[in-house]
Amino acid sequence: MEMNDLKRDIELLRADINKLTEDLKSGGNQGSADIRERFVNRAAELEQSARDTVSQTYDNVRGKSQELVDSGRRQVQTNPFTSLAWSFVAGILFSKLMDRK
Repeated sequence: MEMNDLKRDIELLRADINKLTEDLKSGGNQGSADIRERFVNRAAELEQSARDTVSQTYDNVRGKSQELVDSGRRQVQTNPFTSLAWSFVAGILFSKLMDRK
């Protein structure tokens, strides 16, 4: 099924390239300028979309990490001795892992 989809996509791409080639031949310089302008505009749109997506993802990650830090602080303030015990156990495990070379 995927191979047929891939073949169909390749044929569509070939048809688009052929049409673009014919448009360039028949349109002369004006046609290529229009195509170039459309291409530049589309590239700018894609760039802005990528920037927006990255920015939104960064904001989401930053918000989640802040929530985790706040949750950890509340946990330590609520149960300081339990937090100390877990930190001690984690330190022991970490030192054992580092000694294993």
